[in-house]
Amino acid sequence: MSRSKPRRSRIRLLAAERSELERRVAARTASQQDAYRAQIILRVAAGQTDAAIARDMGLAERTVYLWRHRFAEHRLDGLKDRPKCPPPRLYPADIQARLLVLACQKPAEVDPTRIGQTHWSIKDLAEYVATHPELGLGPEQAFRRRTARHAILTKVASLQISALV
Repeated sequence: MSRSKPRRSRIRLLAAERSELERRVAARTASQQDAYRAQIILRVAAGQTDAAIARDMGLAERTVYLWRHRFAEHRLDGLKDRPKCPPPRLYPADIQARLLVLACQKPAEVDPTRIGQTHWSIKDLAEYVATHPELGLGPEQAFRRRTARHAILTKVASLQISALV
């Protein structure tokens, strides 16, 4: 007995849906994503397979499946982008600001034992914060997690580089 992919049901469009999808494909001001999604659904409704649509449009077959599935469940509303929420802050803005101020200073200006050091590494900054609890920026381990997750030093490094230029 041969195993083949289960046949996906054909999507039947209402007249209003078809005209809206055709409008999205032809629109010059709409995003390219909207046009691709509309074109995928029109091709699905015409009976094309996911593999054929993906090959013709240069997409992954999984992408075609995703939009077919979302349209089948939610119709035109399923073709909208889902909201992208930013991750929650792990520490308050005032601590972030103090870290940024500290990281923007040259290590030798802050700590006389760091003569010749021109910039902070994450490790150096974490050690400095850990040995100076009066800064109120948290222990070293928590600091490393925060800076790794938020990449605050990437922003700082670009600020330092632009200041040097």
